[in-house]
Amino acid sequence: MFPAKNNWTRLRNIYDEKGERNFKNQQMNEATDAADLSEYVNHFTHDALVAHLYPKESVPQFGDIWVLWDLAYSQSSTSDFSVGIAVKISKTKDNQFAVDVLDGVHGKWKSSELATQMALFAKKWPEARGTLVEKINGLEWLMNEVRNAARYYGVLDMKWAPFEIDNSRNAKRNRIKNLELLMFDNRLHFVSSAMWNDECFKQFSMFNGDPSTKSRKDDYPDVVSFVFQILPKDAVKGGAEDPVKSRKEREERHRQMTLEAMHEQMHGGTWGGTRKYPGTSPQGTTARGYDKRNEPPPAPVVEQRPLTPREQALAQMMKILPPGLRRRGN
Repeated sequence: MFPAKNNWTRLRNIYDEKGERNFKNQQMNEATDAADLSEYVNHFTHDALVAHLYPKESVPQFGDIWVLWDLAYSQSSTSDFSVGIAVKISKTKDNQFAVDVLDGVHGKWKSSELATQMALFAKKWPEARGTLVEKINGLEWLMNEVRNAARYYGVLDMKWAPFEIDNSRNAKRNRIKNLELLMFDNRLHFVSSAMWNDECFKQFSMFNGDPSTKSRKDDYPDVVSFVFQILPKDAVKGGAEDPVKSRKEREERHRQMTLEAMHEQMHGGTWGGTRKYPGTSPQGTTARGYDKRNEPPPAPVVEQRPLTPREQALAQMMKILPPGLRRRGN
């Protein structure tokens, strides 16, 4: 068959379409068990995860806190979880980046419930520098609902930013593989909590590199891997990449996010900006939602008395004098 009928390009397309097992069975006549073809070896054992679990008092004092969300709308028993986590990015003594997962919340919520959960989680972590949300269909509508829920619960300062996630083949597996490098370099830890640790560790220990199924979910490993949207590209390579190049890429990414946030704020969007006291001032509101009745009363106008003829003559004289002689009394 090769190369008379199927050249290399054709065979490669078949391989990519059908996968390694079907390719070997159908094209090469090699009976292969699926278990023998797993390229991903999961080192997130339960014992390894527990070894990187510590109380919140052990979290480094200095660092930046971020909130990350992996979203799913469906309430079906077979659907994925919506997961939100709070992480702290800090540096070790040898100037390496470290990640501490501080808190987590998960569930299968409908849209209105999801918006409430996101608002309450933001209220729980007011010191977070911002919230990063995976860009999905209908995200703009959802974030409008989150903003309304945040106002209801008194969250007055919320900073949001969407990001594109790489959904190409094996992209998720590679991100989670990089988390292994962080953990075994003692730079990934979890704060002990009975509320979310069990589900989080269960999903990490069952991850095998393949898409999630009815009985095996990977939402927690996926959302934790979103930290690589914040960390520099050389964070898991010990500085193997050019640090100047990495710094320039981070600066460019920060500049782009700043420009997008400014654009969305100017045009009444959902992302970026500080929304102070929505509904009581033009800042943080759209033109449609602005209510003039909530404006503060205008400052009183103080009327000045008219100048006397002598004062008018003196003012005219001051205009034609040199600057050094314009002070009265010279």
